[in-house]
Amino acid sequence: MNESPLMFNAFQRRLLLLIFCQLAGCSGFLFYPSKEWQYDPKDRGYDYQSISIAAEDGILLNAWLMPQRTETRKGAVIYFHGNAQNIGSHVAQVFWLTDAGYDVLLVDYRGFGHSEGRVDIDKNIVDIGSAMNFFFSMYEKDEKKYLLGQSIGAAMSGYVLATRPELRKGFDGIALDSGFAEYRRITRDVVSRNWITWVFQYPISWSMPGRYDLLDVIDKISPTPLLIIHGKKDFLVGFDHAEDLFAKAGRPKSMLWFDGPHIGAFLDEANRQALVNFYQYGLLQPEL
Repeated sequence: MNESPLMFNAFQRRLLLLIFCQLAGCSGFLFYPSKEWQYDPKDRGYDYQSISIAAEDGILLNAWLMPQRTETRKGAVIYFHGNAQNIGSHVAQVFWLTDAGYDVLLVDYRGFGHSEGRVDIDKNIVDIGSAMNFFFSMYEKDEKKYLLGQSIGAAMSGYVLATRPELRKGFDGIALDSGFAEYRRITRDVVSRNWITWVFQYPISWSMPGRYDLLDVIDKISPTPLLIIHGKKDFLVGFDHAEDLFAKAGRPKSMLWFDGPHIGAFLDEANRQALVNFYQYGLLQPEL
């Protein structure tokens, strides 16, 4: 379930290549897609329906709809995963939500898995909005709807919700797990950890997009309930990113921190229950 070793290695390889790119608009290294499935939920008895979602430019995005496995449905969750592989690799992060009474829609970005097109952060931002509108069309207006974004999926989906109030109003709760505050900052963080790329941390970071930084807009998610999840031992996205995002966010807001790695929260049953409690009540703890 923990993707951090793979993401970190992929990040470093791409950053080494990025040194030889022109230092303008070269953000493709942020994504490390795979067309190959590593996991099929049906192997563990979890059913799903494969769905195509039309992007604004006609590209078809692949998604899986996993139905709840309880007598009554508590709501529906749309899930945006991290930067590596595809929904077949990340489904283990969320399949348990179906046992807790939630439908889950997992969406692959363009170029990932069976989604058409090529990776592109600008188009991803637009595509996420299209996926949210599709998600809303699947359920009645009074059905409870929630979001879970992880890593770059948290950064991108959080930005979309903060800047598009017509989408934000459709959600009853937003959970952002292991997200980063700023693209250039996370790039500097990662590049500086390797002695080969350390000297390039600032020029490389300047080539990253600055217009989609979650930190700049996260306060606009309010008054929709917000939960920020982050591991104290996250060596890919430092805990300081979560602290800054939480400090800037408006109320109501909650923080779930745990003594673990990048996107490792749901290895722990207590953290799973905490997310369910947040979806149900809109707060995890008294506001600070």
